[in-house]
Amino acid sequence: MGLHGTDVAKEAADMILTDDDFSTILRAIEEGKGIFNNIQNFLTFQLSTSAASLSLVFFCTLLGHPSPLNAMQILWINIIMDGPPAQSLGVEKVDKDVWVTLEDARASLCGLFLREFERAAAEADGARVTRFFKLFPLIGRTDVGLDVYGRYVCQGVAGTARSVLKEGPGASAKRDGFFYANALTRLFDHIARIVLGSQLSKVSFVIIGMISFVGWLQGKKLLEIFQISISLAVAAIPEGLPIIVTVTLALGVHRMAGHHAIVRKMPKVETLGSVNVVCTDKTGTLTMNHMTITKMWCFGSIEAFDVDSDDEATETKPDAATLRILRIGNIANNGRLARQYTENGAAARAVLSSTQGGDNPSTYTRWTGQPTDVAMLDLLDRFKEHDVRESIGTRIGEVPFSSERKWMGVTIGGEGKNDKDFSYMKGSIDRVLEACDTYLTRDGREVVLDSTRRKQALDAAEEMASRGLRVLAFASGAVRSNKNKPASNGSYFAGSDDNYKGLTFAGLVGMSDPPRPGVGKSIRRLMRGGVKVVMITGDAETTAAAIGRQLGMPVPHAVEHGSSQSAVRPVLRGDEIEAMSEEELAQAMQHTNIFARTNPDHKLKIIRAFQSRGDIVAMTGDGVNDAPALKKADIGFEHGWDQLMKPVARLMTPHTFTTVHDITARYLARVLEQRAWKSRASAFGVIRMERDFSSIVGTVARGNYGVRELFARSSQILMVANMEDEEWREVAAAGDDDEYGMIWVLTEEERRRARNLIREG
Repeated sequence: MGLHGTDVAKEAADMILTDDDFSTILRAIEEGKGIFNNIQNFLTFQLSTSAASLSLVFFCTLLGHPSPLNAMQILWINIIMDGPPAQSLGVEKVDKDVWVTLEDARASLCGLFLREFERAAAEADGARVTRFFKLFPLIGRTDVGLDVYGRYVCQGVAGTARSVLKEGPGASAKRDGFFYANALTRLFDHIARIVLGSQLSKVSFVIIGMISFVGWLQGKKLLEIFQISISLAVAAIPEGLPIIVTVTLALGVHRMAGHHAIVRKMPKVETLGSVNVVCTDKTGTLTMNHMTITKMWCFGSIEAFDVDSDDEATETKPDAATLRILRIGNIANNGRLARQYTENGAAARAVLSSTQGGDNPSTYTRWTGQPTDVAMLDLLDRFKEHDVRESIGTRIGEVPFSSERKWMGVTIGGEGKNDKDFSYMKGSIDRVLEACDTYLTRDGREVVLDSTRRKQALDAAEEMASRGLRVLAFASGAVRSNKNKPASNGSYFAGSDDNYKGLTFAGLVGMSDPPRPGVGKSIRRLMRGGVKVVMITGDAETTAAAIGRQLGMPVPHAVEHGSSQSAVRPVLRGDEIEAMSEEELAQAMQHTNIFARTNPDHKLKIIRAFQSRGDIVAMTGDGVNDAPALKKADIGFEHGWDQLMKPVARLMTPHTFTTVHDITARYLARVLEQRAWKSRASAFGVIRMERDFSSIVGTVARGNYGVRELFARSSQILMVANMEDEEWREVAAAGDDDEYGMIWVLTEEERRRARNLIREG
C-alpha cells in the first residue's frame, strides 16, 4: 500500500473516489456504459439519416457527375413555389467564385423564405409556417429561422396572454402571463448552434482527402474539387453531435459525483463505457483494510492456534515463543496511542471484545497507524501485555518496509558500551527465514534451524494463507558486530541489512482482513457485463487466491502444458512477471485474474500487456508509486482521498462554506453587472450574453434561490434589453407601479439606460 491521497496519484488519475468502496467503481463503469450507449445510439441514428446525402456526393464524384449541391437548392425552390421542376439548372456551370455564388443564393433564398414565412403567419397557416422554418437550416441560416419562428410563436402567446389576462382576476395572473411569454421567447432564442465534432472531423478529413485526390486524378478543376469537399464535410458530421455529447457527459459527471466518484477529465466518462478490464488492489478496496490477528503459530505447535478475543489462549500466560512474538511485534512497530480512547490495556481489551464478532471485525482500537501495526498492538492488549517501547533502550536504526524488501526491522541500542545492540524483524516468511540460523521453542530454548524445520514453517504459513490470512513472520537477535556502535556524539545509522543476520525465528501470525460487504456481488455484476476483474496485490499467492475465491472471482486450478507459455496459471507472481516478455505475459494472463507479490513496476507491465491485447483497462491506486500505472491505464481511479480531506473537513464547516460561497457569488454578481453596463451589443449579442449569464448563475447558485437574488440587477438589465417593443412600452408606462407583480431593483432611469444597450443597425 502506498501513501494515501498523494498529489502525484491524483494528478495521474482520471477519477477520484471519495470512499474505498469497490461498488463505487461498479457504479461508475455502469454509468459510463449508459453514456456510451446513448452517444452510440445518437450517432447511429444521425449517420443513418445522413448516409443518403453522403453517398450521393461520393458516387457523383467518382462517376464524374456534377455536384448535387446546386440541384438541392433548386429542389428547395420547387418545394416552396410548388412550380414546375427545374432540376436541369442543377448541372449548369457557375462563372462566379463558388463562395460568392453560394452567398448570393443563400441571401436570395433567405429573403424569399422570410417573405413566404410572413405571408403564412399572416394567413395563420401553421403547416406552412413549420415547413418554412425547417428550410432555414438547409441554407445555413439557422439563427434567422429560430428568431422568426420564436418571435411568431411567442408573440402569439404574448398577445393572447395580454388580451385574456387584462380581464383576469388580478395582478398575479398578469404577472404570470407576462413572464411565461418572455420565457418562451428566450427558450427559442437560446437554442445552441450546431458545431462540428472533433472525432468525426478527423474521419471526414481523411475521406475528403481521398475524394480530392481522385478528383485531381480525373483532371477536375481545383475550384470544383473544393466545392465537392465542402459538400462532403457538411454531409459527414451529424447535426448537434457536440452538444449532445457534452450534455450527456456533463449529466454523467453530475450523477457520478453523487456516487462518490469525482471526475477530473470529462471525456474519460465516455471511455468508462468501453472498459472491459478492471485492475484493482486488494487491501482497502476489496477488503476492509482492518487487520485482526486470528491465528498464531510457533515451533512445537501441531497447527496454528486461535487468538481471537474470546479464545482461551489469550486468557492464560503466554509461553516463551508467543511472548517473543508479542515482544517483536511491539518493538518493530510504528503504531501510536490514540489518546481519545484509553491508555489502560485492560479497558482497551474490553472495548475490543465488545466490538468484535465473526461478521463484524473490530472497529474500535486505542491505537492508530498502519493496519498491520495496529493489529499487533491490539493483540498485545488481548494478552494483557504492556507497550515496552518507552521503557527499553533507544531505537538507533530502522529499515522501513518496501514491496521489494518485504520486511521491516528496528535496532535497539545496548545500554552499556559493551552491551550488544538487538535487532527485531518482521515480514514475509521466506525473507525472515533467510535471516535466521536458529529458532525458539515454546519453552524458550534456541535450536539450530535446519531444512526440515524451515519446511515445517513454510507449510504452516501456507496453511494459514490458504484460509485467506495475511501471514507475518517474526525474528530477533543480537547484532553480531558492534563495529558500528554509536560514537560519543550519538551519530550512528543502524539501518544496514547486515544487522539482520543470524537471528532467531520466533513464529508466525495470521491476520484476517475480511472482504467488504457487497464486493462479491459487484464483481459478479461486472463479470456478467463482460468486464474482467483483476486483483493485483503484494500478498502471497495463496492468500490472494483464497481471498479471490471468497469474493467469487474465477480462480482456475493450475494446468501444465507442453510449454510454460501455454500453461494455465491461476495466480502469477511478481518474479514470474519479470521473467516474461509483454507478449508472453499477454498470453499467460488469458486465464489469470490474480497477480501476487507485485510492485509498482509489475503493475505497469500488467497494464501494458492488457492494452497490447486491445483491452480497455481501468486501474485503481492510492499512492505515489501507483502514478505510472494510473497514467498508463485508460481510466485511473485514485482513492483514499478522504485521508487527505480530513484537515479540510475540520476547517470547512457548513457555516464557513456558506460564507465563502456568499462572498464569491456577490463578487461575481458585481462583475456581471459591470460587464452588462459596459457592453453595447447587437440584439443577437444581448441574447448570447443572457444565455451565458444564465449558465453562470445556474452553476453558481444551483438550487439556492437565496443566492440567485444577488444576480437580480444583472438579470433585470438583460431582461429589459431583450424585451419586445410593445412589452417595453407597457413597462415604461407603468413606471414603478406593481401592476404586473414585478419588483424592480433597477430604478426607472437604469431601466431606460438598459434599454439603450442595444446599438442601432
